[in-house]
Amino acid sequence: MQLLNFEFKPGWLGIIATVIAVSVFTYLMLWQIDRAEERKQLQSQIMQRSELPITALTNSESASLSNDRYRRFQIDGHYINQHQVLLDNVVHDGRPGYEVITPFRTTQGDRLLVNRGWIDAGRDRTVLPDITVTEENISLTVMLDKPRSAPVVGLDVVESRYRWNYLDLAFYKKQSGIEIPDYLLLLAADSPSGFTSRWPEVEDKSGMHIGYAIQWGAFALIALGTFLGVNIKRVKQ
Repeated sequence: MQLLNFEFKPGWLGIIATVIAVSVFTYLMLWQIDRAEERKQLQSQIMQRSELPITALTNSESASLSNDRYRRFQIDGHYINQHQVLLDNVVHDGRPGYEVITPFRTTQGDRLLVNRGWIDAGRDRTVLPDITVTEENISLTVMLDKPRSAPVVGLDVVESRYRWNYLDLAFYKKQSGIEIPDYLLLLAADSPSGFTSRWPEVEDKSGMHIGYAIQWGAFALIALGTFLGVNIKRVKQ
């Protein structure tokens, strides 16, 4: 194709490579824009639900992840020492440790899982920390959340009898024989039965994702510009 003193004559290989590159970079740009919007929505959701008044969780089925994640509840009942789990490979302030997962029986008879917080692993990993807790009746303030995602690498759920690599609720039900809902309760930091605890905070990183989107968009333009620059040539008169 020729226009004025310029000729555009690309090869098929160049066209295919450019279409692929521009398509991939454009997809990544749009994905980062979506991630920025998700971050904003998540931060707004945490702020709104965490500021709602504390309400009594009288029935495990009355709450759900979709409607009540990050909401604060009060539960009454007692811990169950049996079937406690230590979640391994949790780092806090640069130190390795565990998150302590303890079953809780409410006064209504429901079974719930409570994350009591982080505890130091100690120097000798063959010696597990003492996580025994009183089974007397107690009232707790908790936040409804979901377990941490399973690691990307193919680790088994169980490292040893009480030490697990991550919490799989379906696997926990099968191993313990306890029927529990599909959510986890995070214990308030000031609870006497808890360890080092921190409720979720979502930093506003939407600007970071927008920056990445601009970067991928620039790559798409560079790929297109390179393609045009290589294939548009001045015709000698």
